[in-house]
Amino acid sequence: MKEIFLQIKQEMLKPIKFFRAKYIPLLVIYFVFGATGFSAVAMTFFQYNELTLSAVNLAEIAVWASLPWTFKIIFGQMVDVLPLFGNRRKSYIWLGAGSMTIGYLLLIGLAGKEDWIMWIGSEYNIMLL
Repeated sequence: MKEIFLQIKQEMLKPIKFFRAKYIPLLVIYFVFGATGFSAVAMTFFQYNELTLSAVNLAEIAVWASLPWTFKIIFGQMVDVLPLFGNRRKSYIWLGAGSMTIGYLLLIGLAGKEDWIMWIGSEYNIMLL
């Protein structure tokens, strides 16, 4: 019985043993996408109640936010054909992870109505970024 637990422990530690730093950007992208699913309902109420955006504004934001996922198939083909900075995948992954990080930093600043974010303009303009 002890051998079975030892074998299970070894199997569960395999992903940690084989982890490489080059996996971090891809993991950030998937983590942020998953976190977006958890926060989608709260985000809608935050936009409506705290930012006092109208239903029309929320619909416009939703359309613009869904465009990258709509064009995902086209971008997938572009990544395979068109290298960016001499690399076909790595550069695009870093670009995506960086864009998502900037987006969440904008949301953090917007939630706290921080001075460093409010110079951009109204809440609606920041949400469209």
